[in-house]
Amino acid sequence: MLEKGEAVFISSPYWPERPVLNELYALLAPPQRRSAAWANGLDVRELERTFPVYALQRVPLIRGQPFYIYRLARREPAGAQAPGSLLSLRFEGEDMTVGRVSGGKLFPQPLGSPGRGGGQVLWLDGKEGDVLELVFSVPRDLLADLVLDYTRSSDFGRFTVSIDGLETGTAFEGWSTTLGLDHASIATARLQAGNHVLQVRLVGIRPEAGTRYGFGLDCLRIDERRN
Repeated sequence: MLEKGEAVFISSPYWPERPVLNELYALLAPPQRRSAAWANGLDVRELERTFPVYALQRVPLIRGQPFYIYRLARREPAGAQAPGSLLSLRFEGEDMTVGRVSGGKLFPQPLGSPGRGGGQVLWLDGKEGDVLELVFSVPRDLLADLVLDYTRSSDFGRFTVSIDGLETGTAFEGWSTTLGLDHASIATARLQAGNHVLQVRLVGIRPEAGTRYGFGLDCLRIDERRN
């Protein structure tokens, strides 16, 4: 289907990548590397980097919720775009450009089970009032829903989020007794083509969380809306 130019939809948000990767390797990889071992450590988000001839789009099913399917198809030629199509962008925390960090330590960290792939940017040992600024870019003017996928842990604090200086007005809780992922709809905003700044500010911590004020960002998701 892919070779004929048709799109393939993958319904599972958890483990769709192995059969898809293996099939793509069989089509595109050198014969000596057509194996699951070569795919080990990659996940479905790596498909575009590994095989740039294909474009991968995450299609939200419920706005503001982590329910979606993947659409995989041959990439349109540069500058071409299907009329009326909506953008769905995903910016991995560990890959975003750091604009500023006012305190603490910042480093990438793997996430998930071994071989799963993916990661987060982890911010530790800041203090209340410290800020982290990460830069992302959109290719055109758009109206979009912005969703933050962040981690929660026993030594994480509360934080607020702003986009280009516009506060969302909500403090999000990063503390949890167990390590896990959470999702926050942070804004519906009009973004102009070009660079933008996601700012995270540490605003407090629960007594049982200690003093580390941790924060972990898996990704920022931007799903375009029709005007």
